[in-house]
Amino acid sequence: MEPVGQNKKRSPWLYVGIGCGALLLLGIGGFIFGVAFLFKKGKQYTEDLSNPIARTEMVKKALGAQTLPEGYHGVMALSVPAIMDMAVLSTRSPDAPAAGQTGDVRSFVYFFIKRSSVTDQEQLKKYLEGQSNDASVLARNNVSLGEGEILGRGAIELEGRRVLYVTQRGELETEHDDREGPGLNSILFIECQGQERMRMGIWMAPDPSPGAPLEQLDLKGTPADPEALRAFMSHLNPCQES
Repeated sequence: MEPVGQNKKRSPWLYVGIGCGALLLLGIGGFIFGVAFLFKKGKQYTEDLSNPIARTEMVKKALGAQTLPEGYHGVMALSVPAIMDMAVLSTRSPDAPAAGQTGDVRSFVYFFIKRSSVTDQEQLKKYLEGQSNDASVLARNNVSLGEGEILGRGAIELEGRRVLYVTQRGELETEHDDREGPGLNSILFIECQGQERMRMGIWMAPDPSPGAPLEQLDLKGTPADPEALRAFMSHLNPCQES
């Protein structure tokens, strides 16, 4: 976190590093190829990340979005052929000094793991559907669940896709989000008609009242609200990307 008063934008190379770290930590193979590909395209990639219009279009393409959810900015997108795509959205603009942005920060991280195993897909679906309490599939895909409480599970039917989800109150960490403390989160599996590869999403927001009992917490509009989740995901159709 930048100190208050320091008007400093994030360097595009930070997101290049995030992309490389994702390739390594996701454990999906092809890391050397991925790094070589990324740095071969590095100059154009960093130029695109530095350009708000180009960066937003990259993110929209990765997410199959005509428009981004209200209040969200495209932070980064990365595509490595035959290995993975990823994209990050945040309510904090990467083009403005962090010190000038106040309020809770919400973020969304998307992974299209092109070389995912059938076993991982099946285990993730079972976990999200409540058929299993084994969350090890998340750890294998670089998502760490701390102590928390499952708030609900369900499925959202959208055109050309079905979104399975579990909502959670508690700790959740990914390599691509520096959030600290408890939050309200949703973990998603996006099923695309006629496609088998794994598409995951993580929507995260701070817990507005960490010490409050659940019955006193207003979940409306948060990642733990199924209606808000439907509205958010209606903007995103990564099934359009092959």
